[in-house]
Amino acid sequence: MQGHHGQFRADRERWALSWRSPEDPHTPAPHPHIHIVVGDWSSSRQLTALPLGFGHVGKMDAVVLISSEHEGSDARIAKTLMKLETLTQSPRIVAEVLDVEFARRLQRRGAQHNPRRVSVYSIQELRALFMFQSVVVPSFDLVYAELMGPWGESFVRLQPGDHGELAGICSVEQLADHLSLSGRVLVAIEVCQSSAPHVHANTCRTALHVGPASDLDGTIELERLTSVWVASRDC
Repeated sequence: MQGHHGQFRADRERWALSWRSPEDPHTPAPHPHIHIVVGDWSSSRQLTALPLGFGHVGKMDAVVLISSEHEGSDARIAKTLMKLETLTQSPRIVAEVLDVEFARRLQRRGAQHNPRRVSVYSIQELRALFMFQSVVVPSFDLVYAELMGPWGESFVRLQPGDHGELAGICSVEQLADHLSLSGRVLVAIEVCQSSAPHVHANTCRTALHVGPASDLDGTIELERLTSVWVASRDC
């Protein structure tokens, strides 16, 4: 696994993928970035006592359930999804299944309880969407490779620094122009929904505005700005 952001090297003794800096690829990072553990992820006991000291699955920020082509994969995904809903209240759950209609039923079921928490996708439907886009969008494969390939640009979340509180109002176009000076393309704006002024924290409810951000009336209250998402080669 290579790319200009760095490399991952297999460490078979610790069942891990260790990140190597592009500036010094021969020196391993002090701690592995990805641990690989084999276990029964549909087991309640496994989910409440995760290996390597991670503890209860409820302490995680998000859980991603990845589908496979093996028989019974959709049933195991559904079983684990329901276990996670029973065992936890906070982690966001993103699940893949194969069957398109089954994915829609699971999504509708999740929306009845907490529409912001559970997202279910059909890998077959995603493949069909990519195939459709590759036909109707000129040079779609080049655009996809540029954004998702290790040699291309990356989606990066930028947050205001600690050099002082932001104040005033600016237009979306002004912000985009300012970011373009450093080679960054503005993709989305994240603003706090709490009344200003106050100190932003992880508990703040935020709203993500993608594209021209027409619902912001073209202007941004800088006190409410928590982050911007950009496409950039250098981040």
